[in-house]
Amino acid sequence: MPTQRPGWGFGDGPAAPTGNAAPSKAARQRQSELDAEDRANLPVRVDDAFAGNPNASVSVGYDLTAGTVVRRNDEEAARWFYLAASQGHPDAFIQLGYRYSHGIGVPQNDETAAYWYRAGADHGDKGAMVALGLIYAAGRGVRQDWSAAVRWWQRAGDVGLAARFLGDAYACGLGGEQDNQRAVSAYRRSVETG
Repeated sequence: MPTQRPGWGFGDGPAAPTGNAAPSKAARQRQSELDAEDRANLPVRVDDAFAGNPNASVSVGYDLTAGTVVRRNDEEAARWFYLAASQGHPDAFIQLGYRYSHGIGVPQNDETAAYWYRAGADHGDKGAMVALGLIYAAGRGVRQDWSAAVRWWQRAGDVGLAARFLGDAYACGLGGEQDNQRAVSAYRRSVETG
């Protein structure tokens, strides 16, 4: 068994939880009540979505993704997220970016994934900025451009993953000059912000 995880250097990580990790009877009962309430409210959310409420469209998309309120249907979920995206909802942009990046409910298409992540980033979604940085770093759907990746991670600010990726870029001189001081600073921000 390795003594270090590749690329992390933190040993074997935390020990597995012990004891009874299953939800309590009360927690299962409450979740069942919430699911029943969500099922009862689903027709209202669908009506609200068709009436132009992007929050309702996203909610229905999440219901279809989770499969707890209705049967899981990734293709139908993607359609609801698309409806919300056409109304400018930032959560829908990142959902569509992820779905096109991984081919979930839609054909896998890196260019389309980059388009939706960019739409989310342009609307200020920090998660989309991090994802777009990764898209540029990997050259998936766009020309590989480490400088663009670094700019998107910088725009994401002190989001834990963005700071971590910035640290890697600064440490390796990707997208600019190697700068170990900036790398250490970015890694510290990553740890502080989770």
